Amino acid sequence: MFKNILYLSISSAVLVACKPTSETSNTTSTSSVSDNNGSNLKSVNREYMNNAIRPQDDFFEYANGTWCKNNPVPNVESRWGSFNELDQRNKEILKK
Repeated sequence: MFKNILYLSISSAVLVACKPTSETSNTTSTSSVSDNNGSNLKSVNREYMNNAIRPQDDFFEYANGTWCKNNPVPNVESRWGSFNELDQRNKEILKK
């Protein structure tokens, strides 16, 4: 129990300390932050969020609900995520 609280405290401190160095743009569905080289990095895609759920009730469903609904776990997989999609896409490209 103490170990979990310690990890949570450290994680929270790290997240609070990580502030973007430039302003974020909220005009599009994706927040953009510029890196040191001036290129835009897409950090949060708001289209994946389920705004029908309050974040304090179920944060995972709030943050990922629409993506999970639109991307069900295939029957042959035990889990599924964007990295699985990326892996699958890369394998198809390599086959070509």
